Amino acid sequence: MSELVKRLKALLIEKFNIQPENIRLLTPSPTEKWEIGVNLFPTRLYEISIVAYEDGKIEIGVVTRYTSESVGDWIRKKYQRRRIEAKKGEEKERITDEYLKERERIIENFKQQKFGKYLKVRGRISYFAKVHMWDYEVSKRICNKYGLDVVFDVDSKSGFVTSFNSTGMSDDQIIDELLRRVDAIVEAKDMSQSKEMMNEFLKSRGIEVEEPKRRRANRRGRL
Repeated sequence: MSELVKRLKALLIEKFNIQPENIRLLTPSPTEKWEIGVNLFPTRLYEISIVAYEDGKIEIGVVTRYTSESVGDWIRKKYQRRRIEAKKGEEKERITDEYLKERERIIENFKQQKFGKYLKVRGRISYFAKVHMWDYEVSKRICNKYGLDVVFDVDSKSGFVTSFNSTGMSDDQIIDELLRRVDAIVEAKDMSQSKEMMNEFLKSRGIEVEEPKRRRANRRGRL
């Protein structure tokens, strides 16, 4: 463990009043110098990640939405019914391929912030669209507050990401910049989880506020 990581670990433990074991040194990829996961329990029930790359880039991120899983749950039922009725293995494979393509198409629409048609459908997909809309709004508010580029990145797992180039910076400068961006990411996640703030935002846009329907766990399946 580098001296910088040791110092960062000690500062994060003090900052968030967490235990040393809450910070895990993860196995870096070939393009990474180091990666740590910071579990903020018990003050917060989530984890942030900090990754330092060989090219000097340092990235801080947190997951907010399991987009692929959520969208897949919504469209799975109609494809499951068709698979059950399918008589040949090739037909089942074709149906699965259609399911995967539709799921990716919806995620791509979310990436491009094309939410209109999903807001018109009552139920879970409407709620998924609204929470993703809210996270885009959160990223704007955090950028304005901190003067940082905090991006809401939509993918199979969606979340907030911010990064900077540490090339030529001293360890003190890197740590100061890291902690500033950690503050921004944590506030973004906290704001993202505020239903009250989200509902106020939706109402200001003339969008109906609704809660997602609970699904029964024993009915959940996979293609």
